[in-house]
Amino acid sequence: MAGTMKVIKPYRDIRSQMEWVGTVTPAQSKGIGIDEALGAIGMVLPAASRIAPWLTPYRGLGSNGIGPRSVG
Repeated sequence: MAGTMKVIKPYRDIRSQMEWVGTVTPAQSKGIGIDEALGAIGMVLPAASRIAPWLTPYRGLGSNGIGPRSVG
């Protein structure tokens, strides 16, 4: 939900709702939103489509590895 909001809403609206957005450019904010939305799709789609459902836990592990590195 937050990922698609960063892609669809104007930068100034997102900036008023999320403090950290003021530290990045509009293009970076959109890129983060696209990354979050694709990550959510990658988490759900393999299991839901029953095509390579074994990928879902690996996607979850990838999220755990990337998330903490992006903070700070």
